[in-house]
Amino acid sequence: MQSYKKSALTLFALYFTNGVIFSTWGVFIPWLKEAHQVSNSLLSIALFSMSLGAILAMKRLGLWVSSMGAKKAIGLFSVLYPLSLWLVFLSPSFAASCLLLMAFGLSLAVLDVATNVEATAVERASGHKFMSKLHGMFSLGGIGGSLAGLLSHRLTFSALYYLSVVLIAAAVVSFLLARTLPETAPAVEDATAEVRQTDGKLSLWVLGVLAFLALLCEGAIYDWSTLYMQEFLHPEQSRAYLGYAFFSVGMTAGRFSGDTLRRAVREKTLLSLMATLGFIGMSIVLLSSSPGNALVGFLLLGLGISTLVPLMFIIAASQGEGDASKEIALVTRMAYTGMLLGPVIIGALSGWLGLQLALWLVAILLAGIALTAKARRLSVPPAANGS
Repeated sequence: MQSYKKSALTLFALYFTNGVIFSTWGVFIPWLKEAHQVSNSLLSIALFSMSLGAILAMKRLGLWVSSMGAKKAIGLFSVLYPLSLWLVFLSPSFAASCLLLMAFGLSLAVLDVATNVEATAVERASGHKFMSKLHGMFSLGGIGGSLAGLLSHRLTFSALYYLSVVLIAAAVVSFLLARTLPETAPAVEDATAEVRQTDGKLSLWVLGVLAFLALLCEGAIYDWSTLYMQEFLHPEQSRAYLGYAFFSVGMTAGRFSGDTLRRAVREKTLLSLMATLGFIGMSIVLLSSSPGNALVGFLLLGLGISTLVPLMFIIAASQGEGDASKEIALVTRMAYTGMLLGPVIIGALSGWLGLQLALWLVAILLAGIALTAKARRLSVPPAANGS
């Protein structure tokens, strides 16, 4: 029990730190754009570079983590993750920043798999379920990182000084935390092999597409919310980061309350309701002329999006017989691709339509998820639905 508590607390701290790092990237994207004097469409190349790094790694992620062991993979990539981002902001040229963002995206992808493998191993060894709370800690880290960025502006810290302190400290803390994790010997198969073996159930592929769209929306907000606040609502410079912060608050509240909501409402209904709430929130953001109203929209948007993909994983698991790893692997890969490509798609559209019109895609996709979930039979069977 003592070993479980120690490992769980270490994982909570690692997820929180990872959230701080990811939010630091999100809130300082406008600074990177300004530093290199690039347009939104050119900035989308940088976002695509990050996505490309993760996509190139995705095919072999399982084998890498399996051969290294989750603990060693976490120890290595939890250091490379913040340090590669630090170098992105130090880079003297936009081209070099794009190359470094590929390393950042690759590190993020490997670390995501390794921490989830380690968390699963600790859950199985201890018999305690805490995975959803771990992802809630990532969101808490996102709130902390965005508010810390706000404070740095209030105190007129140099952006590079702030980034150096936060990212180097994150690398040191993550390395020390990883050393305290137990040794595990995960047997992780190549996710792509699992995908190839998955049968052609239409409902499962529909879930995969919905998961892709849900994380496309989430990724778009992570990377473009601050810039949208800054360019269209013109708050004080330090308050532009609050859109990201309010979105993260909504995500955190939704993740910590998701299991309670599942006990009260059927999955299919809850999926449709949460997507509808996200649509309402995004519409408020885009129709608002004041920062205050937009912040309410970001909060509702975060609440709506927070439980979409977890619900889809639960429904996907119910589609299989016995071990549901193949079903979950398919949905996971499609969802992750959406997370990576969302910012790029919005960036490309913004160069053509403008950022405000481009972000209407998020609202449209959330409406589509709500309508599809309501129309199709995607519920978990009663036997699997019990808590």
